[in-house]
Amino acid sequence: MTPTELAQRWRRPIRWIREQAKAGAIPAVSIGARWRFDPDDIARWEARHKTADPLTITALSAARQASKST
Repeated sequence: MTPTELAQRWRRPIRWIREQAKAGAIPAVSIGARWRFDPDDIARWEARHKTADPLTITALSAARQASKST
């Protein structure tokens, strides 16, 4: 799945999708400069985060990402 397809599915800007992928907030694979999203991974992610606040998820993911790099 491309960032455009995921952006349409979630009704979010493509830029937001790419930022979340880069931050590790959503499951993604970077192939060169392009992001790809496995539909099964996205479906599992959606099921886990159905009732969660997206802003909280983003903040937690950013914190996790920061702790990995230290």
